[in-house]
Amino acid sequence: MEIFPPVACRLLAKTSGTHPRLLTDNEISIASGLPLTTVQSLSQATDWEHVATGIMLRFCQACGTDFANHRQVRRALQYIRVGLLAKTTYLRRDEHWNLKWEPMLNKWLAYLRTRHAGK
Repeated sequence: MEIFPPVACRLLAKTSGTHPRLLTDNEISIASGLPLTTVQSLSQATDWEHVATGIMLRFCQACGTDFANHRQVRRALQYIRVGLLAKTTYLRRDEHWNLKWEPMLNKWLAYLRTRHAGK
């Protein structure tokens, strides 16, 4: 769970299929049953420390992140190994890249750097 903070789950939230698209905060809110403000707050968080387990599970499920699914965990690890920027074309093509996705991606990258610096 440590390697996939809420911000990472949010960045990986997209539809499946040949032409995936990013899930909106609203779609995640509806799918999870969480208030939109909670989804927006979790989307910026770099740890699960103060998040109740039930909320974490609902958020992850709505984002399409299932830590029990080895295929999904491998996909997320591949993003990290190959390089987040190389694997996030779908984010960079979105109209909200500069204002929303890039700052979130930088937050996750900074989190990963500090995590690895301590090891």
